[in-house]
Amino acid sequence: KDDFWDHDSLLSTNHFNLLEKPFSEEEIKVVVFGSYAEGAPGPDGFPFLFYQKYWDLIKHDLFALFRDWEAGELDLYRLNFSLLTLVPKEPNAVKLDRFRPLAMVNYSFKIFAKCATNRFGPVCNTLISPNQTAFLKGRFILESIVAAHEVVH
Repeated sequence: KDDFWDHDSLLSTNHFNLLEKPFSEEEIKVVVFGSYAEGAPGPDGFPFLFYQKYWDLIKHDLFALFRDWEAGELDLYRLNFSLLTLVPKEPNAVKLDRFRPLAMVNYSFKIFAKCATNRFGPVCNTLISPNQTAFLKGRFILESIVAAHEVVH
């Protein structure tokens, strides 16, 4: 198809409009204040606590980031990077399989991701098959494993 969003789309007009509308300040604020405040900061050094404590001071800058993103003018390179580290699963770990990889992402990027996830949530069931059992709230990948086991046995 030339146009993914044409009349044959699985999305209703209401769902399409929901995904297309600009993010509101309230949507962004809900994500900022609904997140764990004292998590480890990303490469930029700012945890959610910073965004929460200085919300009145920085909300306009954060809102401007969203506007630039929606206009396709945001340089994602400066936001979309992370620090990777290996955290030992046990004391004195030596082998690689005894470490857990941890990626610390900038919180400004996490805010974008969480806002997009919140926005996409209501339309997921329209676009994703009910047979898919992973990566959706209330569905579990183990359901597929159990179903496969039942088919084989």
